[in-house]
Formats: sequence, C-alpha cells, structure tokens
Amino acid sequence: MNENLQTVVTSVNTIMNDTNLNTMTESVVERLVSFGFVPTDEDAWLIAYSTKGTVNHVLNQINHQTVPNGLFEVVVDMICGEVLNAKFLSGQLVLDNLDLDGMVQSVTEGDTTVSFSAEGSDESKLKGLLSWLIQGKGCDFLCYRKMRW
Repeated sequence: MNENLQTVVTSVNTIMNDTNLNTMTESVVERLVSFGFVPTDEDAWLIAYSTKGTVNHVLNQINHQTVPNGLFEVVVDMICGEVLNAKFLSGQLVLDNLDLDGMVQSVTEGDTTVSFSAEGSDESKLKGLLSWLIQGKGCDFLCYRKMRW
C-alpha cells in the first residue's frame, strides 16, 4: 500500500478510534482502489462513517459482538458499496476513473442474481454494482445469526 493510501487508513482509524476495525479499514481502502476509486484524506470521514454504520448494521442483524471471519469480505464489500454510493449520489464520483468494463456478466449468490450488461451505460453498470455490493450478500448473514433473548 502506498504512502498516500496508508495516510487515508490512518486518518480513518483515528476518526473511528476503534482498534478492532483497523484491519477492516485497510481492506476497505484496498478494495476501493481495486474498483478504480482512490480515496484521499477528504474521504476519511465518509469511510469511517460507512464502516461504523455498516458494521453496526451487520452486528445487529446477526446478534454478535464482533464481525465473524466468514463475513469479513461481505462487510468490506458492503462498506465499499456505501462509500461509492454516497460519492455517486453527491456527484463526487468520476465514472471515467472506475473500471466498469471489467465487470462480470452475471453474479448469482443464493437467490440473488445481478447481471452487468457490457452494452449498458457506465451509470447503469455502476448502479448494478452498487446494488450488489450493498445488498447482494445479505443471505450470508443467515449462517451467523444467533437468537436474541
């Protein structure tokens, strides 16, 4: 990880003030870069907010105190989806910088299927990707749910 990205990770971890999420922060930043979005220090608060909110949502859904190892990648993708969606909705996401041509044609996970059309606009590809990142893996929670008394 280059020095600029490490600075972003440090800023996010400082904002969150939660050492349990440090590894997740680094994974989120690296995953965002894999989509072609290079976060800066200006994105640190949004990444921290999305991380805390998504982790709390998942923990509420499964009734755990920490994110199980089997849900780590699911949570990282959900956080990335939230960050990219917030940037997109606020008009701060430059679609030309994202690698949307390399998207797979179809993803099936459980009862959820998402198709990415090679002929569609970048905006429609991005919306499909965001939907899949944010919601497409919720069925994985079922393996980890515990009864709440």
